[in-house]
Amino acid sequence: MRSVLPYFNLGQTIFLIHNTCISENDIIWAKQYAAENGLQLVFCLCVNANLYIENKVPPIDLLLKHNCQIVLGTDSYSSNWQLSIAKEIESIQKHFPHLELATILHWATQSGARALRWDDRLGSFEKGKQPGLTLLDLENGNSTRIA
Repeated sequence: MRSVLPYFNLGQTIFLIHNTCISENDIIWAKQYAAENGLQLVFCLCVNANLYIENKVPPIDLLLKHNCQIVLGTDSYSSNWQLSIAKEIESIQKHFPHLELATILHWATQSGARALRWDDRLGSFEKGKQPGLTLLDLENGNSTRIA
């Protein structure tokens, strides 16, 4: 990260994906560099892809300790069993049972919309927005788009 991040200094949004090997020192350095250069860092968690590729999970508690902006992703079929945010939520709950569901749902909705700069129309239930609504049946692993 220290060899690549300095190429970005124009106020970009940088998505840091997977993060299974990130250290606390790397987080501190990256956040300081981002603050000094007007960058927005977004830590994208793809837990099932991490488990598929290397049987590891990212240090979510460390990211939370440093107030990192977190979003959820799935990666792709080349590194995941399915492309399901519901399954990502389920895996995070399994590996980090102390995390509140509300926090994880925020990463899957509002935080993602904000990171992509779509939060003016997606990511939350507010007048004038069209966030979409999906019913998640975590017990059976099904989802149904409602709106």
